[in-house]
Amino acid sequence: MLVSIVITSDADSDVVRLFLDAVKELSIPDTWRLQVVVVDDLGGLDEDLCRSYQSSFDLVLIGRGERQGQLTALVKGVARADGEVVVTMDSDMHRNVADIERFVAEYLRGFHLVFAWRVFRKGVSGIRIALTAVFNFMARLIGGVTLHDFNTSMILLSREAVDMLKTMPEEAFSARLYLVHMLGGAVTEVQIETAELPGRKSTYSRSSRLLIFVERFLEVIRFRIYKHRIQL
Repeated sequence: MLVSIVITSDADSDVVRLFLDAVKELSIPDTWRLQVVVVDDLGGLDEDLCRSYQSSFDLVLIGRGERQGQLTALVKGVARADGEVVVTMDSDMHRNVADIERFVAEYLRGFHLVFAWRVFRKGVSGIRIALTAVFNFMARLIGGVTLHDFNTSMILLSREAVDMLKTMPEEAFSARLYLVHMLGGAVTEVQIETAELPGRKSTYSRSSRLLIFVERFLEVIRFRIYKHRIQL
């Protein structure tokens, strides 16, 4: 079984190196093969660094040239991935590479969409945790989502879910909400713990995070409108 891992990079080669090292050292079942798709968010990632891992696993580097947002980058990476299952992650989640096997176990139990539920987030600022909590509440209240951590970036998609994503109507607007709506009972969660890299500064300012929060809120509203229209 080919397992594809999709990450986005903000041109921090040291962070990507930590992640790729974790994948290289991962102990996997004999029936697995690994593919890593790196979406270069700003076009500044060291390509030689990525090529140095190609003897260990299949690695695909996608350059985008301009920043259009993490979700846009992840969707582009998912569309390029070849795996029977695709796992999206942040490039600074190298400690969680070992959790992938638990996500695949849920897929083998029949789930097509598996979300990470971050029960502990070491080193994360209070405002980020608060914004995530508010967004998750809105997703449950307005979007009808029953997940605890809808805002997570670590998600497993089956090939069926990836195909749905590729044919998603533009007016649905939200890839996550659309897939949860379409797959219904085939969606589940896996609890994980995350930790910020010591000394690493976020590429997002406080105002940027507030803007992202507003964009996510509009995402939920627009999907709610779409869902209402198709139910008429």
